[in-house]
Amino acid sequence: MEMHRDAKQETIAHLQRQIRQSEYGGRRAADITSTGSTALDELLPCGGVRRGGMIEWIGCTPASGAGTLALIAARHVCASNQTFLVIDSRRQISPAALANLGLDLAKILIVRPQTKQEAWWACEEALRCKAIGLVWADIEQASATVLRRLQLAAEESCGVGFLLRPAAALRHSAWADARLLVRSVPSCSASPRYQVESVYSHGRALRNNVVVQIDRFAGTTHEFTSSRQASLMSLVS
Repeated sequence: MEMHRDAKQETIAHLQRQIRQSEYGGRRAADITSTGSTALDELLPCGGVRRGGMIEWIGCTPASGAGTLALIAARHVCASNQTFLVIDSRRQISPAALANLGLDLAKILIVRPQTKQEAWWACEEALRCKAIGLVWADIEQASATVLRRLQLAAEESCGVGFLLRPAAALRHSAWADARLLVRSVPSCSASPRYQVESVYSHGRALRNNVVVQIDRFAGTTHEFTSSRQASLMSLVS
């Protein structure tokens, strides 16, 4: 029964994505890629990540989980025959951590710029390169001009940019397809849990708020619902 319900929900989600894709300029299904999480897809216009677009992952705090969720999503979005570039401005990402999230180290390049200007340049050049499928970049500060250049670079190559931004970025205009605000929430298990809110969407999204949980063993993200919580509580009791 549970498997039948999940299959039905996935079918409904697929149809909803097709409807929203037609509303978003009639883009082909091949231009839209899932994050690997139906809940996160439903926060985005078109029901997924658009080739040639950018998503801003906004962290309320440095430990909000925005970067981790973006890395897990990137694993699904980046094509298997393309390189995944990580711009680690704060030098906080290790190859071991990426491997623990299920990422293939053979297709990952890590860049650690010395200045914010170097980070901007590396991000723009990488987004412009057709051999790079996705750029995950820690961009703390950037002007509207810089962000517009990044947007144009992604559109030119049909690449994807995942920008990790601080909460202060919300005071400025968005140049991305969507902004996802991530907050860490209490979890009674060893798997971390996050509230993800769509605070900006260039197009209609199906939902604006979800709670997701990371399976720390599988490196996957799934929605945490009240029914799942009730089931866990019954097991504990």
